[in-house]
Amino acid sequence: MGIQMAAVAAGGAVAKNLRGREWGIAKAINVSDAGKKSCMLQGKPETFDGFIMHLDEVIKLPENTEVLAEKMEFLYHDPDNERLREQLDVGDDILKETIKEQELRNWITYIKNL
Repeated sequence: MGIQMAAVAAGGAVAKNLRGREWGIAKAINVSDAGKKSCMLQGKPETFDGFIMHLDEVIKLPENTEVLAEKMEFLYHDPDNERLREQLDVGDDILKETIKEQELRNWITYIKNL
């Protein structure tokens, strides 16, 4: 919840992600022109992959926010997009809730049975 907390602290707004919890690897994140000048992304390549996990999403950026990096195509809008899945090398283990959240469900079941 790092970016969400930072957005709220700086005057932005956050809401529950309507798609539920998302976690995985964001592939091919592109550094913006502002990001190339920012100390936050110093040493990062112009395109990189990154781990993501969130339940909330930023719905309003704080005033004067500069976007440092962005994802140009979002697979969650079209999870059956075979071209994009192949390009990003993303399989069902990342996209299907029955697979991607299995460890969490197993852990909750284990905790309940203690």
